Amino acid sequence: MSNFYSQFPKQTRALHAIKRLTTYFEFQGNNTNESLPTMTKIVDYCLKHPRLLTLRDSPLRALHDPNIPYNLIQDWYIGISLDYLEAILFIQLVNDIYECFEHTELALHMSFSEGSALASVELKNSLKKACIDLIQKKISFTFNDAQETYCKIALKHIEQIFKQKQSHSPKTLSFASLFVPDMKYQGKELERQSRLELDIELPNLADLFNLSAEFLERSSRKALLELDDDLTIEDVNSWLLDEEDDTVDVDSIQSKLQQFLDICSKLNALCLEPDWVKILKEIIKERLNSKEWEEEHYVSLVRIQLKWLHVLILPWISYVMPKSGKKEDDWFAFLRQKIKAEHILYEAIYQFRIPAILDIIWDIPETDEVILDLQITANKRGLLNHLQQKLIQEIRERLLQQGVFTVDILDYYASCIRCLRRIDPSCKILMAVTEIIQAYMSGYRKDVAKGVVEMIRDSDTYSHICRSDDDDPYVFTALELNNEQIQVEPESIKEDMLAKLRRLQTKSTDITAMLISMCNPVKDFVTTYSNQLGKMLLSTKNYDTDAEILRLETLKLNFPPNTFIRCDIMLKDVADSKRIDKAVHESKNIDHSFHSIILSRKYWPGGKDDGDDDDASDNDHSDVAFQQWPTRQQNIENYMKEYTKVKASRKLKFIPTSGTVSLELDFETHSQSFDVRPEAAAIIKLFEGDDTALTKDEMADKLGFTKVVIIECLNIWTKSKVLKLAADGRYSLY
Repeated sequence: MSNFYSQFPKQTRALHAIKRLTTYFEFQGNNTNESLPTMTKIVDYCLKHPRLLTLRDSPLRALHDPNIPYNLIQDWYIGISLDYLEAILFIQLVNDIYECFEHTELALHMSFSEGSALASVELKNSLKKACIDLIQKKISFTFNDAQETYCKIALKHIEQIFKQKQSHSPKTLSFASLFVPDMKYQGKELERQSRLELDIELPNLADLFNLSAEFLERSSRKALLELDDDLTIEDVNSWLLDEEDDTVDVDSIQSKLQQFLDICSKLNALCLEPDWVKILKEIIKERLNSKEWEEEHYVSLVRIQLKWLHVLILPWISYVMPKSGKKEDDWFAFLRQKIKAEHILYEAIYQFRIPAILDIIWDIPETDEVILDLQITANKRGLLNHLQQKLIQEIRERLLQQGVFTVDILDYYASCIRCLRRIDPSCKILMAVTEIIQAYMSGYRKDVAKGVVEMIRDSDTYSHICRSDDDDPYVFTALELNNEQIQVEPESIKEDMLAKLRRLQTKSTDITAMLISMCNPVKDFVTTYSNQLGKMLLSTKNYDTDAEILRLETLKLNFPPNTFIRCDIMLKDVADSKRIDKAVHESKNIDHSFHSIILSRKYWPGGKDDGDDDDASDNDHSDVAFQQWPTRQQNIENYMKEYTKVKASRKLKFIPTSGTVSLELDFETHSQSFDVRPEAAAIIKLFEGDDTALTKDEMADKLGFTKVVIIECLNIWTKSKVLKLAADGRYSLY
């Protein structure tokens, strides 16, 4: 019979016919469940009413429609017939094989005289082994296919019963009745035991799938004390896929499950137990790739699918797994299978998530739940090394490329720090990622310090990278500031790596410090930050520096004392300038719109370390550009005169190209205010006439500015739609 089964044909066109017939009946307004009955329903009707086989009362009455093509009805009928026959044949085949197997032992149960060769236990064992070996050799791959199909149908039955009970009692969440009847625990206690996390605090070198009964018992008691996650209606709705099911006869399904239990017992006795691991992998893969989960990019699949596994898969496993007949032993065997099933799920979710690892990290914090999935699955399955290799590959291929801005690389690195600390608290992955990004930045990017300063000074970005109040700031040493390396003896390399990991574990709590470490040397960051602060202070209005002082004081926590002495002096200059400017403006001779910042020149951007040069340097070559404002020179002289009254021993040297100029431009339809650099103000002054049109070279000749300055200022006015560029290279007003 096993050979006959291996030749059994499979349906090929039935699924297509079912889809077309379903669409037709839905269009007609008919109930598809009644219009397309199963073969079981047809056979039951025919056997129940053998003398009353009329089309009017039969399950096939809806198919007696001349508008339906013959071939569709025939393909559908052949398909459901083959499904029915396949299921019946498999069950019959297993029963027949098992019956024949038992018959071989019948004679050996007779009362033989002591010492008889037929009475020996050795004969029974040898016979059993020989019979099982023969059966296994005769079984074909189609038998295994049918076995898998049969097991999947049984799982579907379990899900149907659960759905049916939920529809009748939506407020009662119970799944204990789905298990085989003879479990060690029953009711709510069985449900609680099934949902415990047992694979924690494992002993060294423990075999995860063959844990001792003592360990499982101890873990169960401990996990019960920590279980605080109850199953809710929302949980069930989140993992039950929205599939249309027939209204099932629970008693009929229970009878089929009892038959399934009997068949599984016989298969286990014949050493033909179903490969439930392979079946479960296929089910999970198909489930994760379904449209319901494929589009869920920001939810934790572990949290949802683990509950699905506990409620539906574990009862199914309780049917499939071999049993010894001893409740205690069978219970611990079930717990081992439970752990194995959970790890199959962890592995599948990890493989489902890992291809998008780069994007998952980039989309933090929206992907916090997905990071949790990777944290759980990678650690449970020992896949941290694989995650490291995959992430580094993605970073090299997609991030560390010429077309990616430096700030974007730094922003991604900050996200990496946040995510990888959660996934791998040991920071081994973070160390590897840091090394490749740092090597790339040192070799190919010259604007790293500028990018880090930009991120820290950006209030929106800084709110994401700043450390929490609970974390101590990482303080750079003098050696780190200058990028000096300590010589390490070869025999202490291993200890040095451990020290690096410990230091990184501490340092990575401070993302600001991690970003600053990208600067090579770190001292470049200090210089760049000081220069950027100086430029900002020169453009500030009303001498408002409170935000800058707060940001600087926070930043100082990462550095040795006096590292930011330049910044302190510049901020002090602004504070002193505010006080002096207020005193100068007490005179009525001072223009109320004319203000100054008095600089300690050596400490500001562009300052000279060797003090003031000769008197010729006091007259800037570009000062001619600002002679367009007749009152400017008088304002300067008045300000200097009043300043000598406040600071009698000092004199001022005005820098015409520093600071900002506030302008109000009048157009035909409106007026608009601008705060721009002095050079930009001088350029727009040239266009007071409506018909003025000038090239860059003409502006440079008139004002004495370099072409670089001219272009930078013209960009300001063209972006503001004040000036426009003609085809002949001349600029004019809009």
